[in-house]
Amino acid sequence: MTATSYTPSDLAAHGYVVDGDKASRPTKPDVVPAPDDAPPADQLESALQSQFVQWLEYRGYAPRSKKGLVAQPRSGWYIHIHQCKKNPYMLDVTLLGLDGRYIEVELKRGPKASVRQHQTNILEQNEGNAYIGWDMEYLCEVVKNWENV
Repeated sequence: MTATSYTPSDLAAHGYVVDGDKASRPTKPDVVPAPDDAPPADQLESALQSQFVQWLEYRGYAPRSKKGLVAQPRSGWYIHIHQCKKNPYMLDVTLLGLDGRYIEVELKRGPKASVRQHQTNILEQNEGNAYIGWDMEYLCEVVKNWENV
């Protein structure tokens, strides 16, 4: 599996409703449904977020905070937005590389997880720098591929 960003056609292939052709769709969806192959409900998004942040710290990323800015980290910084349901500007985790590059990741877990319209807009507008991750295997691959570019 190669880590790539989800384009509108990728989202549609996974069962999402995508506002790709505005002429054929009279209204925008408020919430985009999750794909059928989403992880089971007992695996919560918060657990995935915690696991992903721990893995980032293991790889040498530090939180972008007063404490995290004391020394330069080995790999870069991460910004983790907690409870960001009302945040229309960023996805769950943003990685900042030491070379000035960035990547945004939206973490989703469970069959009732959905991608909101503003998240879809961020994914479309930042194609190549924004990803949606349903499991750790994919998230790790995305970060490793981004690091090696």
